[in-house]
Amino acid sequence: MRTVLVTGPGGAGRTTLAAATARAAARTGTRVLLLTADPGDRLGTALGTPLGPAPVEAAPGLHALRLDAADRLRADLLALQERAATALDALGATPLAADELTPLPGAEELALLRALREQAALTRPGTSVTLVAEPGPAGADALREARTALALHALPAGPVLANRVLPAEGAGAWAAPLLAQQAKTLDAWDQDPGGPAVRVPHLGHDPRGPEDLDALGVPAPGPVPAAAGPRVEDRLAEDGVLLWRLELPGATRDQLDLVRRSDELVVTAGPFRRILPLPAALRRCTVAGAALRDGALTVRFAPDPAQWPQGR
Repeated sequence: MRTVLVTGPGGAGRTTLAAATARAAARTGTRVLLLTADPGDRLGTALGTPLGPAPVEAAPGLHALRLDAADRLRADLLALQERAATALDALGATPLAADELTPLPGAEELALLRALREQAALTRPGTSVTLVAEPGPAGADALREARTALALHALPAGPVLANRVLPAEGAGAWAAPLLAQQAKTLDAWDQDPGGPAVRVPHLGHDPRGPEDLDALGVPAPGPVPAAAGPRVEDRLAEDGVLLWRLELPGATRDQLDLVRRSDELVVTAGPFRRILPLPAALRRCTVAGAALRDGALTVRFAPDPAQWPQGR
């Protein structure tokens, strides 16, 4: 089972390119289920098929559905309230009605993850992320932050889908600065470990319907990219230390925080945080220093003489 999460900054065309990717995958003979938690039906508009909470066949081999996060949240809370009725009565609490419940921030994302779990086993080895952005300063900043988060959580990302790329042919002089900015961003994205950026052309209008989606030329997902998690390098003979290294592209020193907590490292990069268990050898060491260079966080561990006697 393969799970592809499509994300990017708001307005970059995530919904449209997710639909185009799903159609491309279905054309290869793969059975595809496309999910969205968008409260509007933008995905249905892109596919040319109205969507609801039940799967709808949008193309041969492709089914899609639109989750109602608010209804799911209300149903879950009402079920919890019913199971806890005895305790609530003892406390004198008044049961809430469905229309008194308001979805919490993040309800759409939680509903989407729950649906993935219900439809199929959501396993990490088969999961990858597709990043969507328009080539330019804002898109570059958003992807830089996204790459840091993905690397921190060891989620692999494929090639960036560079959306609404303007054609150089026939453009007037007014477009020269915009085209230069676009080209500079695309050149940088081509160096991504996930592979060169996929150029998705600007059609001159918002894509609507299957023909427009196919005209974008978005490819089907390739093999699951490799994810680089933390690794340990033995430098005891040369420097008397073990090196713990984690790739964090896009991270800066001012947004990075590192705390050792017993047998774990707590790594914070901007708004993202992850608790990482230390390998057995490093648990018997003390932290001798840390550095962030060339997009990689390196922590030096020195053996603790009390736990790592000579000759052991």
